[in-house]
Amino acid sequence: MLRALILVFWGLLLAACAQTPPLLLPEALGQNVQVNQLVSVPAPQGQRQFNVVWSRESNVFSLAGLSLAGQLLFNISQQDGEIRIRHALPDIPANQLHQLIRQIQWAYWPLADINAAMPAGWSLTEDKDRALRQVYRNGTPYMVFQFDSLAPFSSVKITQAQGPELQVTTISVQALDVQAPGRNLP
Repeated sequence: MLRALILVFWGLLLAACAQTPPLLLPEALGQNVQVNQLVSVPAPQGQRQFNVVWSRESNVFSLAGLSLAGQLLFNISQQDGEIRIRHALPDIPANQLHQLIRQIQWAYWPLADINAAMPAGWSLTEDKDRALRQVYRNGTPYMVFQFDSLAPFSSVKITQAQGPELQVTTISVQALDVQAPGRNLP
């Protein structure tokens, strides 16, 4: 079942990976935070779910994926322009982990920083009244982020141009104190 979950999730992200913009710097988020979210992915046998816990502390972005039973699926970090994969099940390709980071950044990083990093032909728009962000590639909708509210790090439905919707439910958000020693994600 775990293997099926991984294959479905990564298959959904595959279509979004070709020639995508670079990752943003972690510090562009502007605050130190840890976010715990539940990701629901449509699958032939019904919804598949797993947890992600991500944090941004100073110039480091960390992301861990866990099955609902608590098994570590992946653990990666982004620092100094490099991605470090500390653990990933064999079925999870590195480019898919990069795309997951990109989706989190597109959802939650400041709009100006995202658009400044977008190459020619790419843009992200935001409609705060509708709690909506849209990524365009050559004027064509590429990905839509529909938030549940205007609150920071709120739950979001991600619709890809080529793929089913992902529902990301925010469970908790915690501000982090950068001075606290020894903080690590699983």
